[in-house]
Amino acid sequence: MNKLSRKTIEDVRALGFVRVDGLYYTMGSHNTLIEAAPASRGRWDSNNGMMVFVTLNGQVFTGSMHVLGEKEELFLQLMQKLCPNGKGGVFVPFSNGERASSIPCLMERFADPYPEYVK
Repeated sequence: MNKLSRKTIEDVRALGFVRVDGLYYTMGSHNTLIEAAPASRGRWDSNNGMMVFVTLNGQVFTGSMHVLGEKEELFLQLMQKLCPNGKGGVFVPFSNGERASSIPCLMERFADPYPEYVK
């Protein structure tokens, strides 16, 4: 998995996105691993107030659509860079009643979206 540049990570964080690939969400009694489908790589989408984008390397980030207010220009610049395949066709985690299976794991991702790399 390729590491995003420090600047890109800072921009993604400034928009309130968190990396969620490798985590699980719960819907009813089922836990499902969040991972990028091959067709979703390099794409972004939105649903019910939530947004998701998937890098070409399969990293999945989710956040609120509220970024489309004052930070829309930064969002669009990032999507041009990270999602050259455009909008659509991506499952949007946490947009239809799904919840994070492990809140502590999700909070760790807020603090450090790339725990596997030494900074």
